[in-house]
Amino acid sequence: MNRALILVNITGLIIGISYGLHGPILPVFAKNVIGASYSELGLIGLANFIPYMFIPLFVGILLDKFNNGYLLALGAAINSASIYLLSIAQSVPEIMGFRIMTGVAHAFFWPPCESIISKESSEKDRVRNISWFTMFFVLGFMIGPLLGTVFLEELDITYRILFQVTAFILATAIITALLVSRKNVKDHHEKFSFSSIKEMKKFPEVIILLIFCTSSFGIILSIYPAFLNDNGMSDTDILLLYFAFGVS
Repeated sequence: MNRALILVNITGLIIGISYGLHGPILPVFAKNVIGASYSELGLIGLANFIPYMFIPLFVGILLDKFNNGYLLALGAAINSASIYLLSIAQSVPEIMGFRIMTGVAHAFFWPPCESIISKESSEKDRVRNISWFTMFFVLGFMIGPLLGTVFLEELDITYRILFQVTAFILATAIITALLVSRKNVKDHHEKFSFSSIKEMKKFPEVIILLIFCTSSFGIILSIYPAFLNDNGMSDTDILLLYFAFGVS
């Protein structure tokens, strides 16, 4: 595994930690501090995920025109800023706006990482290296809730301070992404074609499965923590539950 792949894996780990650290707490914050209803929690989740439906198409076009490391750094910067802004949010529309930023930033995370891995891997090792990257991201998502329990229970910090800490942790991913950019150069120029989208029609079962899985995942991240809190589960217990979710 070369230096670029190691840096991409570290970036995935950092971003995974940041997601696991603040993600399960955000619905509780929105409900208890901002006063959001369950329907508004759903809208917050919608605001987060809708950009990720379309922006990756735009990012994919940029991958062949710009240094992938710079695009990854841009995504990390937007993501860090969006999470920091949550610490000053005072209303549901503000949270929705900041989550739109998060969705855009996430679109600058996966495509550049996978592109860099593909360029830095042989055809034989490509799938294995992408699996390693996914493992590091999931490992981070597993570690994040544990860190959250330490911050909330042992250090007794507020939700807003937790978001700020998360933003600073995520900002370190900008450094690793820029280090990747020093080695990564664009080496191919492919034109976008809608024929690639038509190819998806050949796999209707996969599309249906993805819709089901992403819908379930959206409920688990956007609404379930608030439901658990309403039914007597503490913040630390919720984070520990999401640690178990990351392990699984």
